[in-house]
Amino acid sequence: MKSIVKISWGSGKPVLKLATENGFEYLELEKGKKLEYELTTDRRCTGHFESRGNHVACPDFKQIDSGDQCQECRRKDIYTDWREGNSTPYDADYSVYLVQSSNNVKVGVTKTSRLQERWLEQGAEYAAEIISEVSGDTALEKEKEISEEGVSERISKSTKSGEADVTRLKSTLEKLGFDAEIQNIAESINCELKRKGRFPSPVEKVKGQIISNGRYGLILDSGKVLKKPEQRGLADY
Repeated sequence: MKSIVKISWGSGKPVLKLATENGFEYLELEKGKKLEYELTTDRRCTGHFESRGNHVACPDFKQIDSGDQCQECRRKDIYTDWREGNSTPYDADYSVYLVQSSNNVKVGVTKTSRLQERWLEQGAEYAAEIISEVSGDTALEKEKEISEEGVSERISKSTKSGEADVTRLKSTLEKLGFDAEIQNIAESINCELKRKGRFPSPVEKVKGQIISNGRYGLILDSGKVLKKPEQRGLADY
């Protein structure tokens, strides 16, 4: 039994990180890869960050009802306040950005050194850095101000299918008064999106936390459990 941590893009290529009873496993998601898994609605704790860069597996690999952490791991995690938008976990330079996925625009904050990686993780088609190299507290304040102007702080994964018209991001930048360079990050994904079932195989495209075979895409929510498929798909025969 394994649970999803996330698809990471640290190397510029998608790698699926999985939590298990014995620690973590990593699965490269190169194009054409065949995947024999089924995504369920069950959930298991993905562990916690004990210190910067030190992700520790949940000692009990606990079954949970929602989210991706048991109460004990969430309490120990140094990023809990950061995830809740209350404070940053350590001193660093932070950036405030806008990203567009499909035709949805959101504002976000990340370490300046992780900007490109964060955009890939979020499955952005277009992105723009609007404030650079400020303190974490300043970045969070600016994010709040922009969200109060009507820009969302989240985009549901279920809305990330469809062509993106960059004029949406351009108009948002103009409305907010920012003259920022827009970067083209990734191609759009056009397929039916699902939250459970067999993995799309072979892999055709990975966008943020979505895997697609060109016909449908599977949304990989952190904490959800994988298992070996109970039934073979028609394409396997």
